[in-house]
Amino acid sequence: MPLIFLTWLLLTATALVYVGRLALAKRMARRLLLQEPRHPFLTSLARCLARAIDDNLLVSGGALGLSVLKLRYREHQDRYHTVEGLLQEVCQLARGGGSVPFEALIKATYQLSYTFDIPLGRLDPCLDLLIGAMKHPSLPRPIAHAQKIAPGEQVDARTMLPLNFGPRVAYPLGMTLYDEDGRVLSRARVICS
Repeated sequence: MPLIFLTWLLLTATALVYVGRLALAKRMARRLLLQEPRHPFLTSLARCLARAIDDNLLVSGGALGLSVLKLRYREHQDRYHTVEGLLQEVCQLARGGGSVPFEALIKATYQLSYTFDIPLGRLDPCLDLLIGAMKHPSLPRPIAHAQKIAPGEQVDARTMLPLNFGPRVAYPLGMTLYDEDGRVLSRARVICS
């Protein structure tokens, strides 16, 4: 009987520690993304990320928090290595004023999705806000159409920028952007398999 009680006590303490870490991670994400001035994209990303933290943080190896959780994929030129660093970068890009680097925000959204195993359909509210903003006629190069890439598609070098070798898309890290004449403005970065 004492062994059962001790086991129950240890399991309860462990569960409380993990629940506390989940709450801390969500609080950190909200603190970073929902600062003033608020940006609709960051608000949408905060909602998506809060759900992902609940669903996948512990599974993704982030039991110690967002500041130590390494991204599953980053390019060599990316200044960030952890989820917290990526969130800080996203906030700076979105609130920077002037021209917003939409492609960098799209890539960061996909990097978060890849790290937390967020279903791609759940990213649509975030990505649709960025696509809408990129279609604004006041931009130097407004887009007419954005093509989302799905895992399993065959790699097309005309519309995709493969980041490694392989014939199929394992995971997208961007979208293919077209102008009104159907020309490719930007190829989608993709991880291949």
